Amino acid sequence: MRLSCNPEDAEVFVDGVEAGRCREFSGAPKGLWVGLGMHRIDVKKAGFAPYQTFFSPGGAVASLRPVLVPLSGGQGESR
Repeated sequence: MRLSCNPEDAEVFVDGVEAGRCREFSGAPKGLWVGLGMHRIDVKKAGFAPYQTFFSPGGAVASLRPVLVPLSGGQGESR
């Protein structure tokens, strides 16, 4: 899976486990690899509303482009 996030330094979690920063998974050969089955993908950064989706790989390369929305008042979401 290729990730193109805004902001690009947001943290990426797969099934609740930190996988790295979004910019690390921007494309070949740096894609985010997940095993078979359904997986929860979370993208988080302090000061932004978190993004969450579910993904089940189907053999093709998928692209995900989450855009995190700034929280009003600058309050961050904690892990």
